[in-house]
Amino acid sequence: AHLHPWANPPFYGETSEFSSHVINLPLEQVEAKLTELNRVIAENIGCQPKSFRTGRWGINGEVLKLIHASGIETDTSIYPLYHHQYFSCESAPSQQYWPDFTDTNKSSSQRDIFEIPVTCGFNRSNYRLAQKLHKTLESAPFTWLRANSILWHSLLLRKLYLSPELCSANDMIRLIKTGLKRNETVFHMYLHSSSLIDNTTGLNNEINARENICQRIAQVIEHLQQHANIEFCTLSQAREKLITKEPAV
Repeated sequence: AHLHPWANPPFYGETSEFSSHVINLPLEQVEAKLTELNRVIAENIGCQPKSFRTGRWGINGEVLKLIHASGIETDTSIYPLYHHQYFSCESAPSQQYWPDFTDTNKSSSQRDIFEIPVTCGFNRSNYRLAQKLHKTLESAPFTWLRANSILWHSLLLRKLYLSPELCSANDMIRLIKTGLKRNETVFHMYLHSSSLIDNTTGLNNEINARENICQRIAQVIEHLQQHANIEFCTLSQAREKLITKEPAV
């Protein structure tokens, strides 16, 4: 289930930048939208959603409790190393965890909702240090020197995303190589399905978008198959596989 406030009825007036984020809505509005979303999915697809992602990212404990009450078991709204004016995931784990309802960037003892963040990072293993440097260089006077651009083109530091609409196959492979060095076991690729249509989302403005995206995905898969024992699965399947590997408490 993927909830965009401006596309998901019922509607409550014109959507603003503030109200386009699920975490900024009154909880009763989120509940009404989620109820309708789950109803339409069940009616048209014939199943109850078990995984969830907010539109435009961002999550909090109250929304997690709400989606759990609706039967959802896995959230994927955490975007590691990402900062927005309304929320930050900079300190969130880059791999799967059980989020704390009081601070969703931290792990906890609750076992209702499992978090599988999308995969993003750097071509350097120390993500925290790399993020600190990258963020510092986003401000003046470093922006005047285009410091991040210099680091990017020199391959000294690149912020990367496991998304074929945002990164080339080579950059996604760089991210996977770093992840394997960090002993990461989950690689969560993501994209907007609308990016498969030429010049639609603004994220991937190119002709032959579908062919290019599929080719990037194929290259990444080929690399993974050569360097890791991988298994493809849905988010719900991933949850079951991962929690069975957790050490006994």
